[in-house]
Amino acid sequence: MTQPIPIPFGPWEPDRASFDSGALTEAANVVPVAGGYGPTYGFEPRAASLTPPIAGAMVISNDRVSQYIYAGSGQNIYVSTNGAAFASVYATTGLSAPNRWQFARFVGKAIGVHPQKAPVGGDIGSAMTPLAGSPPLARVAGVVGNFLVLGDLDDGIDGPRPNRVRWSGFRNPGTWGTNIGTQADFNDMPDEGGIVEGVIGREFGTVFQRYMISRMTYIGPPAVFQFDVVEKKRGAIAPGAIIDAGLLAAFIADDGFFLWDGTSSTPIGAQRVNEYFRKRISPGTEGRITGMFDPLDQTVSWAYCTDDSGLLTERLTYSLIENRWTFSDLRGHWFMSGFDIGYTLEQLDQFGPLDTLPFSLDDPKLLGGQPRAVGFDASGNYGALNGGVLEARFETGDWQAAPGSRAFVNAVRPMVDAQTVTCAAGTRQQVLHDPISWTPDCAQATDGRCPMRASGRYVRARTNIPAGQSWTRATGIEVHASAEGLR
Repeated sequence: MTQPIPIPFGPWEPDRASFDSGALTEAANVVPVAGGYGPTYGFEPRAASLTPPIAGAMVISNDRVSQYIYAGSGQNIYVSTNGAAFASVYATTGLSAPNRWQFARFVGKAIGVHPQKAPVGGDIGSAMTPLAGSPPLARVAGVVGNFLVLGDLDDGIDGPRPNRVRWSGFRNPGTWGTNIGTQADFNDMPDEGGIVEGVIGREFGTVFQRYMISRMTYIGPPAVFQFDVVEKKRGAIAPGAIIDAGLLAAFIADDGFFLWDGTSSTPIGAQRVNEYFRKRISPGTEGRITGMFDPLDQTVSWAYCTDDSGLLTERLTYSLIENRWTFSDLRGHWFMSGFDIGYTLEQLDQFGPLDTLPFSLDDPKLLGGQPRAVGFDASGNYGALNGGVLEARFETGDWQAAPGSRAFVNAVRPMVDAQTVTCAAGTRQQVLHDPISWTPDCAQATDGRCPMRASGRYVRARTNIPAGQSWTRATGIEVHASAEGLR
């Protein structure tokens, strides 16, 4: 008689040993939720699209109605209002990969910086022109309090200054230089910290160098800002590796993934996903990483390249609430934090008659303006990640269903609230040497079990939820197995 064995879906930690760790070896296209995992969603493309490659992007929301999507593509900066066709708001020449645009919102303007062009800006949604006051060429930009801050500079007179930050006049992106009256000035960060990779902040700022993190505190004239080194020997590997998540920041350093609370960094990837990431990312593509914060799921995600296709091919996601990781193989050209776009009555026609709409007319999705993860898909179409449900995949580590002997597995019952789920069992005799022998993927019978026939000393299980399924939670499996013998 078989004995049911409950196997809860534990954390996904591919860096750990696969045997008897309680960790999953795969948790694909899902998000951690209380007690298990929930679905993730693909792109919902809207009318707007750009010809790849995408070289920087940002979304500005003035209210719940107006969403402005800025994107650098080729030599131009484009903007789309509420998903309409992209229109050029700045055109130039002489730009080259892998350099990218970085955008910021400051005093009602959209600002764009590029290491090969003078910073530009303009009223939100309107044409952009070079900023007044002769600001330096810059690779990164951020806003700290009432100042626009640029980093990794070519200051013209001084030449390249990769460890320098310079800030504008008080609430004025058109005033630069060193002026006690406007409070515009600069600061050279420690040489041993390396290149400035990012500046984030609100009332106080954080300057990420490659090998150092410093606090930037406003103290007023004449110094304007005080800079204090808070962490040495650790910084960010690229601008896109830094994610502003409100009171926290998340970043990738040379020694892994960390959370930053303004005073210290906490490791979140050690012995979990650090080695997986190092092995998966294509060498030399760190500058292509894009990061995003999803306030609805309370997750941070990093998308990166695993090949030379030019696409971001994988995304690692960390739940700030559940302290667990997952990954997604959704491919795209850019991922970022943003907002979804609402629908007009005319746009509802695509869904058919009102009585067959796939959502109610009071669904917040129709209004738009909800914080979302957004981006550009593999074809350059812009959209929020609230489209169709992606295929979910779970795989457990190895365990002994009958300790001390071989086991025969005749069924796996998935604990998932989806209509269609398949399961498979993998077995082997020696956990460190033998390849895994998998049964075919088996559909559920009327009693909810997936019948199969598998025999081995060590067992693992795979659960698939097809794309497009409506489900909310997957918590684990129940394995029906019995002892079979010593050999």
